[in-house]
Amino acid sequence: MLLLPKSKKTILSWAIAVVLPAIVIPPVACCTTFGLSNSFLIPGVVYVAGVVLVWVTRCGVFDTFAFQFSNFLYSWLRHSPKKYDNLPQYKEIKEEKRRLNPAPYLPFAIIGALLVILAIIFAFVKI
Repeated sequence: MLLLPKSKKTILSWAIAVVLPAIVIPPVACCTTFGLSNSFLIPGVVYVAGVVLVWVTRCGVFDTFAFQFSNFLYSWLRHSPKKYDNLPQYKEIKEEKRRLNPAPYLPFAIIGALLVILAIIFAFVKI
């Protein structure tokens, strides 16, 4: 049975969300004096902050800036037509892209929250 593209994306995002901390935490905990608390806190905060930043970006907060930046780039290219006529058209196209391609928030949010909770627990346990 072949996997759907959405299933592949979900499996890949879960694998990346689990494997990256598994690669980072043991060397940081063993080779530095950070301790387990800080070793779990660093990737956890990076994950949670990344999820928040992706969510804010996908809400369209920076659409005006991105539209103006693309117009600036097209103004330097000779004889190239602008990709977007105006800001409402740009926002409409971007919203359609976001609707058709949802970002995989859940794996990174769950693993990040779990890492932050483990960091808080290890801060009190002092292992």
